[in-house]
Amino acid sequence: MIADDLAAFLARREPIFHNPEVIWDEASFDAEIASDFREIGASGSCYERQAIKDVVLGGHTRGFPC
Repeated sequence: MIADDLAAFLARREPIFHNPEVIWDEASFDAEIASDFREIGASGSCYERQAIKDVVLGGHTRGFPC
């Protein structure tokens, strides 16, 4: 049942950027998101970690390509 527990844990964390209980400020973002993290959006655009951090923490909404 460990696999089931892990799957449930990961499913809860998947929408991490929309979960203010996990990421609520700069320190919590830095603790949760790898320093080399990049996101590929539904459009296929690639976004650098800092652009994502700015958006998640309420900064500007313009992304930067990878």
